[in-house]
Amino acid sequence: MHGTPHLRRPDIDNMLKTTLDGLVDSGLLTDDSIVAGLNARKRWCEDGEQAATYILVEYKKPEGEETPPPGTH
Repeated sequence: MHGTPHLRRPDIDNMLKTTLDGLVDSGLLTDDSIVAGLNARKRWCEDGEQAATYILVEYKKPEGEETPPPGTH
């Protein structure tokens, strides 16, 4: 089981929802509707490994855009 995909509850879509809500609650985003893409997986921890969530936020400014889009800081 260790390191293999986690195929039980909680459902990954629910985990993503709470993660996005946390990004909004923290003030990193003002609205999760500005998120255009996600890459997610869940798996069982290896022996001795702590459970963790890693979040990488990338913003790609459209060509010619001078200011950040609404909902970002």
